[in-house]
Amino acid sequence: MKTFRLIETTLLAILVCVNFTACSSDTPEPEKNEEGVVTNQKKLVEIIIPEEETIQKEYFYDDEGRLTMATHRDGSTYIYDWDTNTIIEDTDLWKETFSLENNLIISSKEIWNSSSWGDSSVSENVFKYDAKGLLQSIDYYYNTDFRESCKIIWEGDKIIQIGDTKFTYSGKTCKGYLPILIWYFDESCSLFEAHPELIGVRTNQLPDEDFYSYSNTSEYYDEIIGEVCKVQYISESKTKFAYTFDDDGYVKSCTRTEIDTDITIYSFKDLNGDGVITDDERNVENLNNNVSSNTRIFKWE
Repeated sequence: MKTFRLIETTLLAILVCVNFTACSSDTPEPEKNEEGVVTNQKKLVEIIIPEEETIQKEYFYDDEGRLTMATHRDGSTYIYDWDTNTIIEDTDLWKETFSLENNLIISSKEIWNSSSWGDSSVSENVFKYDAKGLLQSIDYYYNTDFRESCKIIWEGDKIIQIGDTKFTYSGKTCKGYLPILIWYFDESCSLFEAHPELIGVRTNQLPDEDFYSYSNTSEYYDEIIGEVCKVQYISESKTKFAYTFDDDGYVKSCTRTEIDTDITIYSFKDLNGDGVITDDERNVENLNNNVSSNTRIFKWE
């Protein structure tokens, strides 16, 4: 009897392996053309805000699958001109030049139109990658002055941290990619939303949650109480992701539910205003919670 059970278990294991293999073969690796653009997957053509019944962005491509124009609901238009190792983004307010090496963007330079933004200003970004071409960091400069650096941490093909925001996963995947991951380090770049492969962040891994926390401590002298009050501020944000998919497995919608918690702890606080601090007026904690949700719908062709 044990022999039959062993045979049955072995056959079941073989069937499971066959099924997983068949599933994997339905999701081929992205194929790129000579310019590094993925050509064997659907292209992002719209991002829709269902709560407002409006199109947030539309994307237009040439016959080679390269983004040529993007329009925003605020009326702005982004035009893209592709050349050897450069892509130029042109708008009414600025012109940005992206420089590429080995089909990856290594730097960008954005010059604002002085007539619409006072004095002309220049923003520059430097992109750094590992040996596999995965984005590791972006250094941000303004008028040649270094401002900050955004680090990207990977675990295999999962992005587990962007800047101070950490992500957790449970194995969910999709065809294509999740466009809103771009927003964690650039909230407006249509080129990155359409071609995340050009900055080494195109991944089919879907996060379940993200988590961000921030804290600082300050103090002030309370002249009425005659004592230094120490104040600790803690801010935490957790976002949960929920997805739907189209018939081909691309992300059709993503709903993000964000839970924000703000905690302020005072070493003392004169709650009744009598100028005397009692035991229950020490280590006073103020707590504020806020829950919000938003959905984006993605159209692929």
